[in-house]
Amino acid sequence: MKVRSKIAKTCLLGALLSTTAMVSTGALAQMATKAPPASTDDGTPWWFHGTVEVGGRDFLNNPNKNGVVAYGQKSLAGYYEYSDIKPGAFGNFDLSAGSKDGVWRVDAGGRNVGYEDQSYYFDWSQAGVQYFNFIWDQSPHVYSMGALTPYVVNGNMVTLVPGATNAANTLANSVPVEIGIHRDTAAASYRWTPENWDFNLDYSHMRRTGTQPSELGEANRDVGGIIAAKGDPNQFPKPVDDTTQNYGAKGEYVGTSPWGKRYVFSLGYEGSQYKDDFGQTLIQATYAGVAPTLYGYLSAWPSNQANGGSATLSADLPLNSRYIGTLNYTKMTQNMAFPLDGAAAQGLGTPYTGPTTSLDGGISTLLFNNTLTTKISDTVTAKTTYRYYDFHNETAELPEQQSAGTSGNVDTYTQNTTYTMHTLSMGYIKSNVGEALNWRPDKYWNIGVNYGFERYDWTRADANVTNDNSAKIYADYKPFSWLTSRASTEFSSRRYENYNYFYYVGVYQWNGPGGGSSAGRVYANSEQQFMFDNRQVWKANYSLDIVTTPNLTLTPWTKYQDANYSVDPNWQQGLQDSKSWNFGIDGTYVVSSDLSFMAGYSRMYATQVMYGSNTTGGSLTVPTYYLPANQNLTNERDVTNTFVAAVKYVAIPDKLDTQLRYTASHGVDDLFFTTSPTFPENKVWFQRLDATAIYKFDPQQVAALGWKGDVKLKLNYALERNSETNWANDPLFPGSTSDGTATLWMGWYNPNYTVHMLSASLNASW
Repeated sequence: MKVRSKIAKTCLLGALLSTTAMVSTGALAQMATKAPPASTDDGTPWWFHGTVEVGGRDFLNNPNKNGVVAYGQKSLAGYYEYSDIKPGAFGNFDLSAGSKDGVWRVDAGGRNVGYEDQSYYFDWSQAGVQYFNFIWDQSPHVYSMGALTPYVVNGNMVTLVPGATNAANTLANSVPVEIGIHRDTAAASYRWTPENWDFNLDYSHMRRTGTQPSELGEANRDVGGIIAAKGDPNQFPKPVDDTTQNYGAKGEYVGTSPWGKRYVFSLGYEGSQYKDDFGQTLIQATYAGVAPTLYGYLSAWPSNQANGGSATLSADLPLNSRYIGTLNYTKMTQNMAFPLDGAAAQGLGTPYTGPTTSLDGGISTLLFNNTLTTKISDTVTAKTTYRYYDFHNETAELPEQQSAGTSGNVDTYTQNTTYTMHTLSMGYIKSNVGEALNWRPDKYWNIGVNYGFERYDWTRADANVTNDNSAKIYADYKPFSWLTSRASTEFSSRRYENYNYFYYVGVYQWNGPGGGSSAGRVYANSEQQFMFDNRQVWKANYSLDIVTTPNLTLTPWTKYQDANYSVDPNWQQGLQDSKSWNFGIDGTYVVSSDLSFMAGYSRMYATQVMYGSNTTGGSLTVPTYYLPANQNLTNERDVTNTFVAAVKYVAIPDKLDTQLRYTASHGVDDLFFTTSPTFPENKVWFQRLDATAIYKFDPQQVAALGWKGDVKLKLNYALERNSETNWANDPLFPGSTSDGTATLWMGWYNPNYTVHMLSASLNASW
C-alpha cells in the first residue's frame, strides 16, 4: 500500500541522506527477514534477529532556516519540503522473530524515529494461513518557513494581527510564519487463506493538519459597505484539517471448471470517506477606507464518500485460451450545505438564497473490462480486449440568478434579478476495443503489433463524440548474449464528430441566446479545448543493452513524441503542437568484486506552441471567431540535463566499504510571447554529493565483548544544493499599495538552499 508520494528528488533524499546509503533501509529489511542458518540451532523452537542503528547528524555549514525570500534571505523550506532529515540524534531498527519450522513469524521496525517523517511497521503471519500487516507513517509537506503575512490562523478563522487595522498598515504589521501540512497515516490489512479461498480486509486512516498557501480576491467598499469594484487577490495561510478513510474487503475462490481447467472468481467491496472539519474558512478583510470588520468566505473541499463493488472472473479455457473479466460499480456522493454568501460584519454571513441549500451531488461509474488471450501456436499469441466505462454525472444542474448589483458588480449570485445561469454536470461514456499479436519466431526475436480504438460520448462538453484509432509496432532483438535491441513506434489519430461550444455548453450555461448581461461570459467557438480537439500523436522509443567487454555495460536510449492538435492560426486558438525528445546513456563498469563505476546522462527537451487572442466580448446570438490580427503566439521550451555518477570501492575486504555518488540536474524554461518576447529564462540547478564509509568491527573482538552479531560504524557526508531563478517569483515583494488598497503577497516560495551534513551511526545486528 502506498502511504505517501514523493518527487524524485525526495526519493534521493530518503535513500541517501539517512546515512544508510551503502546498507539502505531496504537492505536492512532484507537482513531482518533472513533466519539464522541451521548451524545456530540452540535447541529452542524460535529464532530471533534484529538490526538497530543509532547515531547523530549535524550541518557543517550554518544554513538559514527560516529567512524571508522577499528580503533576499534564504531558508531550508525546499530542503525540508517532504522530509525531516535534520541535525540531532536519530535511530532506525528492524526486529524479527519466528518459529524454526517456518510457520510463525513477526517483523517490526521503524525509520527516523522521533522526527516528523517517522514510520513504523508490524507484520505477523502464519505461513499459508493468515497474514497481518500494520503501518503508521508521518510525512510533512513544508511550503514555507518564512512567509510574510499580517494574518494568524485561529481554527477556521484567519484574522489580522493586532495593529493591522486597515489597508495602509497591514504590510507594516506582517510577521514571518511557517506554512505546511502534516500527514499522519495508519493502515492495516489482514489476509486469510483457507483451502481454495483467499479473504482480504484493509483499512487506512490519513489525517492532515496545518496550513497551505491560498488567496482570495477582495472588493473595494465605501463606508456604506456597497460593492464598488473587484480588488486584487490577497494571499493568506489557509487552515487545513481533514480526514480521509479508505477500506475494503475481498473474497476469492479457486476452483475447477466443468472442462477441467482452473478458474478464479472474486467479489470485492471498496469504500472511501473524506471529511473536512472546517467546511469553510473565514478571512478578515483589508478593505480600503474602513476598519477591517468584514469577513470573506472561502469554501473547503466538500466532505464526500464513495462506495463500490466489483466481481472478477479469471478462467483458463479450451484452445489454449484464458479469459479475465471485471465488473465494477461505484457511487460517489457529497451533499454539503452551500457556504454563506458574500461577506458580512464580524463573520456573520448572509444565508445562501439560491433555489437549493446543498448540491446533492452524485456520480456513478460502471466499468466492464474483458481480456481474452489465446496462444494460437507455439510462437504466436493473440490478445483481444474490450472495455466499457460510464462516468454518469447525476448532479442536478442548478439555475442561479445573477444580480447586476448597485454599482455594476456582477459577482453576486442570488435569487434576485437579471438573468439565469446554470451549473454544468459533465459526463461521458468511454469505450475501448483492442487487438494485439505477439510473435516469437525464435530465441532472438520478439515482435508485436497492437491496434486500439477509443470512443468518448460526451455530455456537457464542447464536442459530442471523439474517436481515436491507434496502432503500435514493437520489436526486441537479441542476436548475441552481449547485445539487446528494443524498438517501438506508435501512431494515434483522434477526431471529433461535431465541435460546437455554443450548442453543447454555452447556450445552456448562460440561458441564451439573448446576449445582454451574458455577453463576454462565453468564449468563442474557435477556442479549441485540447481534450476534445483533433489530434495526431507519434511516439517512438529505442534502446540498446551492450556488453562491450565482460565488465562494461552501456545502455543508450531515446524517446520521441509529437502531439499535433491541428489548430489553424488563421481562425482558431488553443494548443497547436506539443513535442518532446529525450535521450541518454547509462554505463556500468565492474573492475573487480571490490571496485565498480556507474555513470549516466540524460537530456529532456520539450516544446509547446499555443495560439490565443486578446479579443474581448462574445455573444450567444452571433458565434465569435477571433481574427488572425488578434492572435498571440506562445512558444514554451523546457530543457533538462541530468548527470549521475557513482563509484563503489571495498577498501578492506569484509571490513571497510566506501561509496561516492554525485547527481546534478540543470533545467531551463524559456517562454516566448508575441507581445513580450523578453521574458527571462527560468532556471533550476540541483546538485547532490554523497560520500559514505562503513567499517565492520572485527567479529572476534566483538564476540570477546559479549556481543553475538555484527557491529558496524557508518559515516556519511552529504552536500545538497538547489538554486532556482523564476521571474514570476523573484523578486516578488510581499505587499504593495495602490489607491489605498493593499495587495498582500506572502513571498512564501523558498526553493534555494545549500546544506552540508555529516552523520555518524553505530549499527548492531544479531
